[in-house]
Amino acid sequence: MIVARLTARQGEVLRLLCAGATTRQIATELGIAVVTVKNYRAQLRERLTPLAVAEGCVRLAEDDAAALGGRGTR
Repeated sequence: MIVARLTARQGEVLRLLCAGATTRQIATELGIAVVTVKNYRAQLRERLTPLAVAEGCVRLAEDDAAALGGRGTR
């Protein structure tokens, strides 16, 4: 699983990116500096291909839907 290869914080940043949050919004939400978010984004680019990021977003959406009692996207 793509998301399983990420640290907890990288997963949080990816989840917020998938939700459409800006770097500044992510920094505010997580209580970290903008430059730190930029570092996490760079780490995600190093670890994941664009396709893997898209797959990660789908997986996160499915996990969120399941947690809310929905059926996910499939």
